[in-house]
Amino acid sequence: AGARGAGSGGANKERAIETALLKTYAEQVHRFSEIVACDYSDATAVVGKLSDAVTRLAEYFGEDASRCQSDQMFANLRRFIDALRASKEKVFRQRRSAAQAEEKSKDRGDRGGSAGGAKDSKEGAGQLLRDHSSRLRAAVGGNSTSEDESESGDEDEYMASFTSPSARK
Repeated sequence: AGARGAGSGGANKERAIETALLKTYAEQVHRFSEIVACDYSDATAVVGKLSDAVTRLAEYFGEDASRCQSDQMFANLRRFIDALRASKEKVFRQRRSAAQAEEKSKDRGDRGGSAGGAKDSKEGAGQLLRDHSSRLRAAVGGNSTSEDESESGDEDEYMASFTSPSARK
């Protein structure tokens, strides 16, 4: 009888330890679930805001938000931004080219240039228009290739004026 009493006392101790461990485990799981619940509600709120923003953006561009996939819309927006940037670069190059042509014509005028200068100017303008048209079509189509990239710091400054202040940092 004494052995049984000692054996049941050990079993009670083991049950007490198991119960204490289970209580500790339950407390830890409860704390974790509270933290996760807060994080989940924060994430849900952010997803809701982003979803609303995407819907407003689609509506702003005249798209049906229910039929327009966000990845497709952002791809189209990216192509538009790239085409706009390419156009700005082309305008800058055209202005620089026109300024250089004007300087050359002034230099010719100072040296008593020939009558052929006007013909060269007309041919140059025609070529400039043809180049611009083909580049514009390529930019709008998303296939813009700038074969004559400038190495001048002026273009970098000019292009930097079109970026947001946060993008410049």
